[in-house]
Amino acid sequence: MISTFQAQILEKRQLTEHVYLLRFKAVDLDYTFLPGQYTIFHMPQGDGHAARRLYSMASPASQKDAFELIVEILPNGIASAHFMNMQIGETVTAQGPAGMFTLNPDPADSVFLATGTGIAPIRSMIYHLIENRSNNKIYLFWGASNMKDTYLFDEFKQLAESSPNFMFLNCISREQDLSCVINTLDHKYYAIGRVNDAGIEKVEAIANNLNAHHYYICGGTKMVEGMKEYLTGKAIPKEHIHLEKFTV
Repeated sequence: MISTFQAQILEKRQLTEHVYLLRFKAVDLDYTFLPGQYTIFHMPQGDGHAARRLYSMASPASQKDAFELIVEILPNGIASAHFMNMQIGETVTAQGPAGMFTLNPDPADSVFLATGTGIAPIRSMIYHLIENRSNNKIYLFWGASNMKDTYLFDEFKQLAESSPNFMFLNCISREQDLSCVINTLDHKYYAIGRVNDAGIEKVEAIANNLNAHHYYICGGTKMVEGMKEYLTGKAIPKEHIHLEKFTV
C-alpha cells in the first residue's frame, strides 16, 4: 500500500564530488518496503506545483528507524537543488513504497550488475540476502568511469570479508592502470573495463551454469538494454532477468 507522509532529513553524507547519501525518517509512520522499491518525492517548484522524483531506497529493509537514498546531484536538477538546500530536520512530502524491481523468491544464486547510482536498490537487496543468511552465491559487478567516481568500497569489502558467499568487483571503464591508486591487497576487487564486459567475463569464469542464476540490472538505459540483450543472447530465461532503468 502506498502511503503519503513527511520525510524528515537526518543526514547528508558526501560520497564523491556529485554523489550523496541522504538519510530520512518517515514522520509518524512505520515505513516498510521491499528491497529494490523506491520512494516518490514531491519537490516544490516556483509555480506551486510539485515535481515528482523517484529514488530507490538504498538501505536494508530491516532498518526500521530510517531509510537511505544514494543521490547524484545534477546541475539545474529540481530534486538536486531541493535536497542540497534542505537543512537537517526539515521535511518534504513523499509517497511510497512503490516499484516491482524486487528479489525473486527462487532460491538461486544472484548476479547484480549496476552502474553509478544504480547501486542504490541493489545495496538494499544484497543486505537483505546476507541478513537472511542465504546459502546461495551473491555476485556484484558495479561499473564506474574513473576511480574518483567509486564509493562505498570499504563497506562492500567488509561484507565480502565477513560473508563468504558474497563477492564484488568494481569495473572501471576509463582508467588505463589501477595499480598506482589502490592497495595491492585490493586489486582483486577491481577490473578495467565496462560492467557489461568485465563483469560478465567474470561471471562466465566462475559460474557453472549461467541459466541457474537470477540477474538484477540497474543503471542507465543504454547499459540496462545492452545487458538484457547480452543475457538474452546467452539463452538466459527472461524470467531470470530483472531490470530497473535510471534516467535523468
